[in-house]
Amino acid sequence: MKKVVLILLFLVLLSGPVLAAEPIKIGILQPITGWAAYEGIQNVNGAKLAIKEINEKKGVLGRPIEIIVEDSKGVPAETVSAAKKLITRDKVVALYGPNLSTETLAVMPVIKDEKIVLVAGSAVANTLTKMGNEWFFRVNQNSDQEAKAFIEQWVQ
Repeated sequence: MKKVVLILLFLVLLSGPVLAAEPIKIGILQPITGWAAYEGIQNVNGAKLAIKEINEKKGVLGRPIEIIVEDSKGVPAETVSAAKKLITRDKVVALYGPNLSTETLAVMPVIKDEKIVLVAGSAVANTLTKMGNEWFFRVNQNSDQEAKAFIEQWVQ
């Protein structure tokens, strides 16, 4: 989780000047209710711990990090609504999540249109990378890589 936060912060710093005292706002799209809530809650808790550590060390370039969590509910349409709310109402400079590939696929046009960085931590669909969206980053393997590693281990 700390790696994801650091990647987000690096990308945010590239996005342009902001007043030194302002917090850096990062939106988190995770299912915190619904069928996929267990993993989403764990991701949110991990992000809170990472942000707490970073902010205790004076944040990034003296700016605190603020996370704003929206519940994607594990539903693509809810994820799109939550992403739009984070971007327009909360003025986040980057998004982390969502967990599920279906949610992430639904959000791809939004991040492209709004030019907002999205770092996905666990969405594995190959399609996500193949879409060529310059605002999308993943920190995990895709399903082809998972399958190849599984087969190599299984055959041994």
